[in-house]
Amino acid sequence: MTMSVSRRRFAMGVPTLLAASALPTVAWAQAAPSGNFLPQPSGENSLDIIAAERLAIRSKAVLEPGAWEYIHGAAGSEWTLRANRLALDLLAFNPGRMAGFSEADTTSELLGQQVAAPFFVCPMGGQDFAHEDADLASVRGAGAARIPYMLSGASNKSMEQVAKEAPADLLRIFAIYLNTDREVNWKLARRARAAGYRAIVMTVDSLGPGTSNRYIAMGSPKTAAAGFGNFDPARGGTGNFRDLKRDFDPADIAMLKEASGLPVMVKGLLRTEDAQRAVAAGAAGVVVSNHGGRTLDGSIPSIDALPGIVRAVGQRVPVLFDSGVRRGVDALRALALGATSVGIGRPVMDAMALGGGKGVADLLNWFRNDLATQMLLVGAKTIGDISPELLVRTDYTDATDRDLLTHELP
Repeated sequence: MTMSVSRRRFAMGVPTLLAASALPTVAWAQAAPSGNFLPQPSGENSLDIIAAERLAIRSKAVLEPGAWEYIHGAAGSEWTLRANRLALDLLAFNPGRMAGFSEADTTSELLGQQVAAPFFVCPMGGQDFAHEDADLASVRGAGAARIPYMLSGASNKSMEQVAKEAPADLLRIFAIYLNTDREVNWKLARRARAAGYRAIVMTVDSLGPGTSNRYIAMGSPKTAAAGFGNFDPARGGTGNFRDLKRDFDPADIAMLKEASGLPVMVKGLLRTEDAQRAVAAGAAGVVVSNHGGRTLDGSIPSIDALPGIVRAVGQRVPVLFDSGVRRGVDALRALALGATSVGIGRPVMDAMALGGGKGVADLLNWFRNDLATQMLLVGAKTIGDISPELLVRTDYTDATDRDLLTHELP
């Protein structure tokens, strides 16, 4: 695909949505050294949701500046953060309006289990920035909405704590960061199986916490409750989370399968040959992701990598997708390009900050209802009716650039 004028202008530094109001002050950075603020109190409130972007504005009013920046920042100049959104926005629909139905069905299937909608909660560390209950709050919300949940290997709470907080029938997946110590990986995989997780996701696109320039300039502040629950010796943990493995190999997939007895998926793939190697090595699925722009600034948008990977391996394994999803229409775009399920990340953290588990449930239900509405509008009665024929790639440069420059919300 040729790069449009809009993308060229955007790549030269069009500011990100909300950036004008998001810059932290130097005074706060000097007055708030690392590790001296408390997480959001563990409140539980229902939320009236108009748009995920508006939740980001509302959460900024209640979160510590460092917490908000950690959640919403991205690597480098944040080119990839912006690219994820622009690439989605340039996919327009060619809707069918004579489909003969009045209600869309969002039910879907993932790993052999029926779910309420083709969404999953992305694995996210540092959830204590958003809510005192951290991962316990987000899994409560996912359970209430019946949306699959991926727990990060960098979670504040242990996988066993999260499992106890979730409904027994909630599809839970453990996203491991491989350690340099093979025994640590082995034990984590076995614990995930024992705690009732249905699959392991091997993350290969991150070498640790996100590298937002603004967050680092603030001194990388952390909450007093920060920690990696799965490495807590009091809960059966061993090793050091920060000893991250950097040399990934197909043999790692076989090791995790042997250790856990569970299906193993690989997260963070953008190249078709990587997806093919993973599946050839026994991966039960892949997650097309650039980590929401938090790791390699300048990588291609995840949505641009999705069609090629679907063509390469989509007939053999599920292909999941994340990065930049803010509305049901974004999920519809990814599903039309062949995604099996679509991940929701930063908006979950905003909903947690404002409403705890109840807020997360409201957000996920809003995404499901919004997807159902958009399916009705394009003429797709079921998830299986969503196809590439619904999409047209556009180059509406004036409208796209104007929206990015003015930061106006719909």
